[in-house]
Amino acid sequence: MLDAAVLRQWGSACVAGLTARCDEINNLNVFPVADSDTGINLLLTMRAAVESSARVGGKASGNEVARAMSRGALLGARGNSGIILSQVMRAIAETPGWPLSAHGLAHALGRGAVLAREVMSTPVEGTIITILAAVSDEILQLPEDIPLADAARHAAAVAVQALDRTPEQLDVLGEAGVVDSGGRGLVVIVDALVFATTGSWPERKKYKGADDTSCVHTADATYEVMFVVTGTSEDAVVDLRRDLDLLGDSVAIVADGDIFSVHVHCADAGAAVEAGLRTGTLGSVRINYLGVSASAEASTRGVLALTLGEGTAALFEGAGASVVRAAHPVTPESIVSAVRALPHREVLLLANGVLNAD
Repeated sequence: MLDAAVLRQWGSACVAGLTARCDEINNLNVFPVADSDTGINLLLTMRAAVESSARVGGKASGNEVARAMSRGALLGARGNSGIILSQVMRAIAETPGWPLSAHGLAHALGRGAVLAREVMSTPVEGTIITILAAVSDEILQLPEDIPLADAARHAAAVAVQALDRTPEQLDVLGEAGVVDSGGRGLVVIVDALVFATTGSWPERKKYKGADDTSCVHTADATYEVMFVVTGTSEDAVVDLRRDLDLLGDSVAIVADGDIFSVHVHCADAGAAVEAGLRTGTLGSVRINYLGVSASAEASTRGVLALTLGEGTAALFEGAGASVVRAAHPVTPESIVSAVRALPHREVLLLANGVLNAD
């Protein structure tokens, strides 16, 4: 049965497994953007879930641990894959009948696939969502009283079979000669359940990344933008999704009560953030640089970051922002001068705590 102890062991094993396989998963990443970050996104999301579960104490029930992991995954979700993983954690937490039987877990995984499809503006087959559904369907064909360890072994085998089919289901994977990176991460997660219930990791081959990504379609997006919105309404979130769909793609919005986690790939990061500000109160804003595309080069908006240290400056410059180093007091005149030196018609200023209230 999946109880608090097994769930905690599973979470810790997921972090260990994703750490070990992170580079392999990253190298498979060609969809939706070939930015080689699926492994790290899954790892950081799962790590946030595990850290959240540690805060509920050792006497918490399985459902309490699951709910803590769900909230942690939502607030710490990174990228499309992290958003989808947060929905799996949500489905596990919302499934009744704790501790969960193998069939109960199967229903949760199936529900996770449904939730993931609902939060993505354009869900795609041949990805982690497809493998989730396949694993759920197969476990439900097993006897209801099957031990969780036996079901986990069967689920892991089915997940690998479904992963190996992904190049046939999604053309971009077939053209690049790789399996789905998120699906490979899911196999690690299911293998971690095998470890949590049996004490042994299944042996897996290392999947080879794409030798040539020139065949991979490059989306018209330069930035991945993520943030959390509070103090809003369902109607306002509907409007936000509409606005983000107009700005870019890979739009996903997930809810946990009155907290909404938002994700989009777009050419204009500032416009995405502004759409969020119109919706409610923003937090945990993250902007990742994906690469330059033709439409992005034509964007009229730039980003100017004020920084206190060389390490922070390097991070912002690596993400495509212009930087003002605050080694000396920053004055309004120096900021205006830096803005005027940029070629953009509009500039988003990230103060990063450098400016005081005056």
